[in-house]
Amino acid sequence: MKNIILLPGNSIRNREWANMWATALRSKGFSVHMQQYDHWDTGAEFVDVFREVQKLNATAKVITGEYAIVAKSIGSFIAMEAIVSRTISPTQCVFFGVPFSILEKELSDSLPIIAQYTETKTLIFQNNGDPITPFSKIRNVFSGIKSISCVELVDNTHNYFVSDDLVERVSKELSHV
Repeated sequence: MKNIILLPGNSIRNREWANMWATALRSKGFSVHMQQYDHWDTGAEFVDVFREVQKLNATAKVITGEYAIVAKSIGSFIAMEAIVSRTISPTQCVFFGVPFSILEKELSDSLPIIAQYTETKTLIFQNNGDPITPFSKIRNVFSGIKSISCVELVDNTHNYFVSDDLVERVSKELSHV
């Protein structure tokens, strides 16, 4: 079975995004483990990264065999944090909308984590006009890291809607998991 851990973005609206991706990936034969963030139920504004990394670690431990991570926005940072601390070892990752500018501004202590994220095969989809961090910035941040490929999407949002084209590209990328 091909295992995927799905990590949504911060906003509760991302629960719907994650449900749509879970459905799409399951239709392609993947077993999907979707993380629900605690702050969605408590009403807190922001995700507790430390708590969600702990939950991610627990999920990864119960998966039999190899797994990959598909993440959006802050979910990509949660994955990077766990991978760099060597508490999880996915075969690869697919990230949508890496929020580098927010991490740089609001969570500057997170920058060493990003600098150390160099080993896991990763495909990043980033909108060219993403208002949080545009593609050009992501390309510059991750340029020169052989394990990371960046794909520019044409959009001016941070939404990363599920489309047939993206589902095909992602499922093809993850087909060996």
